[in-house]
Amino acid sequence: MRRTDAVVAAVALCGCVVAYWLTYRFAVMPAAMVSGLGAEVFPRLVIGVIAFLAVLAAFGIGNPPMETPAPVPRMVWITSAVLFAFVGAVQLIGMWPAAFVFLICLGLLWGE
Repeated sequence: MRRTDAVVAAVALCGCVVAYWLTYRFAVMPAAMVSGLGAEVFPRLVIGVIAFLAVLAAFGIGNPPMETPAPVPRMVWITSAVLFAFVGAVQLIGMWPAAFVFLICLGLLWGE
């Protein structure tokens, strides 16, 4: 078991616990109105699959060893910051002006 896999699996399992707990806040539908999976059953099923895969990853099952990946390029972090700024700009100046400024800034940033 690799340490990074165990950490990622632990974080995923903690997220699954929180998400599963949140499904108990969904409104309960009468059985007569539910066809197929209810509104709370499907998310719980998906969360269960994610938790199962996290446990497999923690023990290295189906997860072959690989080289350490290269560090994330600096441009990825800058682009992420621009995307977060875009979300704030939408709230301040509206969707269309923010989209226009975002596209111009992103194009200049990428050298287009």
